[in-house]
Amino acid sequence: MQAVNVLCIKWGKKYGPEYVNKLHSMVRRHLHRPFRFVCLTDDGHGIDPAIEVKPIPMVGFDEFDQRKPWTFGHGWLTGAKQYNKTLA
Repeated sequence: MQAVNVLCIKWGKKYGPEYVNKLHSMVRRHLHRPFRFVCLTDDGHGIDPAIEVKPIPMVGFDEFDQRKPWTFGHGWLTGAKQYNKTLA
């Protein structure tokens, strides 16, 4: 059986490494095939050593890469920003 890649992104301080570790544990428990678990993050401290930790890659466009927070640069949560000014 071919292995699959499982990718998660942990950015910022809202969620700690325990969320990544728990996700990895759930995948290990319920995915009945070989897998590779990779976490893209700005801070790998506390993440289980069984998880491949990689830095969040730059996209290559300065306008995009310099945005804070990173998720707004992708256009995610733009609707939520209209209703909650604290997200901007």
